[in-house]
Amino acid sequence: ILTFSFQRFPLEYGSTVIAYLSGKEDEGFFNEIDYLFSVFPLNKIIFIHSKKAVAQSERFEGFIKRDKFKNIEEKKTVLPPYSAIQSTLSEDRGEYGLIILSKDALIDSFFPFVLDSRKKIFLDSLSSAAACPILLARGTFPYEKVVVPCVEGVDVQRVMDTIFEMSFSLNNEISALLVEPSKYISTDEEIKGFEEMKKNISDMALIYRSSINTPVLTGNPVKAVTGALKDFNLLIVDTGGWKGRGWVSSVLSPDVVWHIVKRTTISTLLIPPIEESL
Repeated sequence: ILTFSFQRFPLEYGSTVIAYLSGKEDEGFFNEIDYLFSVFPLNKIIFIHSKKAVAQSERFEGFIKRDKFKNIEEKKTVLPPYSAIQSTLSEDRGEYGLIILSKDALIDSFFPFVLDSRKKIFLDSLSSAAACPILLARGTFPYEKVVVPCVEGVDVQRVMDTIFEMSFSLNNEISALLVEPSKYISTDEEIKGFEEMKKNISDMALIYRSSINTPVLTGNPVKAVTGALKDFNLLIVDTGGWKGRGWVSSVLSPDVVWHIVKRTTISTLLIPPIEESL
């Protein structure tokens, strides 16, 4: 059943932004925040300065004051990222519309597997606890071309609802990347699911009276999707389908969505699990 709402993003969640500063952020990070405030109905921003960020306070202060945010709050912390953000969230739950993190500080595919696994757990746990979207900022704005990968683990309708809500503020092009199942190794059920997905996307476009590009890719879903993402500005996925598994299971059956998120070079918006955002 297709359902949809017409509330401007991110007001379904709130209008306050939390930006965690690890100390690795550059001018582009602050430019992206400035862009977000110029296009979305955001009212307030809270900067959480880690110990390393405090050491960069003079440089960061120049960026923050330059952007002329109307309603700004700054906090210093010695707590680890999750605890620092969770502490702030607990103060005014229900007011937060977006959490912004530097993607370079958290998603680095060159780290060992164990650290990579911890980053997934961190983002998954934070998404559930915050009950609001998380932006992994990579500087690929303006968001003129927005994309959702239609792969296992993504609630495409939920993500599309968010994309259409964002379209009230953005003059953007929307694409849904489809990966065609192999004729040789795919089951009849997988092929049927692929055809149903194409129909559902077409139905959503009719409901929203919008155009959705539907490029069809072939091959390994992770490689095919990440290879195509270079042509887009913003990747949007939900975290409700992320798989929490052990090391052996992860090797035998990789989490497609997570591998796409950690490998992409464009800004990424993570939508929280639906039960957490209610």
